[in-house]
Amino acid sequence: MNFSLHLVADFDEVWLPAAFDAPSMRRLEAFLGCFPGVVLTLLSAQPLPIVLERLDRYTDVLPDHWVTQNGKALHHRSLHGSWEEDLDFPHWLPWPRESTGGGEWASRESGGIPTPLVGEERATAIEFLTSQWEESLPLAVAATPWRDWGLLQSAHVPITVGPTFQEEPPSRGFQLAPGKALAAGILGALLTHLEERGSLGSQEARLLHEGPALAMRGKSFPIPQEILPPQVL
Repeated sequence: MNFSLHLVADFDEVWLPAAFDAPSMRRLEAFLGCFPGVVLTLLSAQPLPIVLERLDRYTDVLPDHWVTQNGKALHHRSLHGSWEEDLDFPHWLPWPRESTGGGEWASRESGGIPTPLVGEERATAIEFLTSQWEESLPLAVAATPWRDWGLLQSAHVPITVGPTFQEEPPSRGFQLAPGKALAAGILGALLTHLEERGSLGSQEARLLHEGPALAMRGKSFPIPQEILPPQVL
């Protein structure tokens, strides 16, 4: 089976903590590596040399794209495994803003939810990949709401890690608690989404019902079909 899926994950707050659950991370990595239609983009606040050192130490998976320095730099993995900086991407970034007392936070209101400026630049990088690199949809995002709320709101499959800004859980997608079970939770969210779409084969169905993917799937919420583009998967 082949399908198109662009998975975007926060490396610092989501992917790196998930790597400490080695068995679940190996299963998630195996799932991502099974299908050529899966594209992985990792987001980080750190520069590329630091994230590559941490990636090599804790996980074997190689992303297709790195969004580093909180969205100020974008790198792509070449066919030879090297990392190439995208020199066209900086022209897509918003104009420079003076730093406020809150550092990363914007003062504007968005439905009563403060929006971090870093989230805007990180979201711009994903828009650039979709537009210029024609990366596939649906977009699955695993991130913390305090950093990437806008990106989670625009995702077809939002995977929210940690508490939200609202008293009630999100109306769609998946909500996972921080901790070492994140890898199993992300895997469970992806597989549950495919199961709901009827896109799972027998091999993937067996993977879904093996622990810890089943036990740590997190809380699932229905994803309205109207938000998904037809015949994407």
